[in-house]
Amino acid sequence: MRDHSITRNEPVPYSTGQPLVPAWRLLWNVRRATLLIFLFRSAFALSLSLPAADLVDISSYRHPQASPIPGGDALLLVEIVREALPALRQKALIGIGIVLLYLLLVPYLSMLWLCALDRPGPIQNSGIEASRRYHASFLLSLLFLFAIALSISASFCLYRLLQQALWSGCIDAVRDLISLAFLLPGSLLTLFLFVLHDLSRAALCSEKRILNAIRLGMRATFRPPNIASYLYWFGLAALLTLVSALVMLFLDSGPTRSCLTLFILLQITALGRTALRGRWWISALRFIRDQKRPNSASFRP
Repeated sequence: MRDHSITRNEPVPYSTGQPLVPAWRLLWNVRRATLLIFLFRSAFALSLSLPAADLVDISSYRHPQASPIPGGDALLLVEIVREALPALRQKALIGIGIVLLYLLLVPYLSMLWLCALDRPGPIQNSGIEASRRYHASFLLSLLFLFAIALSISASFCLYRLLQQALWSGCIDAVRDLISLAFLLPGSLLTLFLFVLHDLSRAALCSEKRILNAIRLGMRATFRPPNIASYLYWFGLAALLTLVSALVMLFLDSGPTRSCLTLFILLQITALGRTALRGRWWISALRFIRDQKRPNSASFRP
C-alpha cells in the first residue's frame, strides 16, 4: 500500500505548475500553525518581561537609611548593590535561561510554520517534517548568529580604530557624517544577512543539505526585489508597532486608562505582526521556488 504521508523527497506544491493560492488565503488555511507561533511569541515576551520588570524594581531600590539630601546616597551605593546582588543574579539567570530556551525552540517552530505554508495540511505532518529538519535549521541559526555578530563587531572595531585618526579637528556635523559613513556599511551587511537567513531557512523546506539551502538563499538574496519585499513587510510591522505604541500612550495618559484595554491592544499588535511575518515567509518560499524554476512567472510579493 502506498504511503500518502509527507516525505522528505516530496516536491513542493509550488513546483507542480498549479495556480498559486492567494497569499492571505494560504495564511488563513494554516491558521493553526500561525496561532501556535503567536502564542509562543506572546508567552516568550511575557516570561521575559517578568524578570526584566523585577530587575528594574531592584535597580531602583532605595535604601531605607538613604539621605534625603541630594548626593547623600553615594555612601550607601556599595551597601545597596551588595543587598540586591543575589536577587539580580537570580533574575539575570532566569532571563538567560528563557532566552536560551527561545533559541532552542525557534528553529523548530519556524520550520513547522514554513512546512505548513509550503505543504498545507494537518499540523501534525508539518511537525514531523520540521523535526526532520531541526538540526539543519538549528545549525543555520548558529551560523547566521555568528555571522551577524562578526559583522557588527567588525564595523564597531573599524569605527574605533579610525575614530582617533579622523576625530581631531572635526566639527560636530562632520563627526556625525563620519559616524554615519562607518555605520552604514555594517547596517547594510546586517540587513543582507537577515534576508539571507530567512531565504535559506525557507529553502530548507525543499533541500536536504544546508549548503544547498544557503546557495539557493544567496541566489535569491542577490535579487533586489527580494530585499525590497523584506523591507516592505518589515516596514509594515514597524509601522504597526509605532501606531500601537502611540495609541497605548494616549490611552495610558487619558481618562480611559485600563490595563485590560492596553493588554488587548498589545495582543492585537502581536497578532498583526505575526500575520505580516507569515506573509513574508510566503514570499520567501515563492522566491526560492523562482530560483529553482528560473522560467516561472513572477508574482507580486
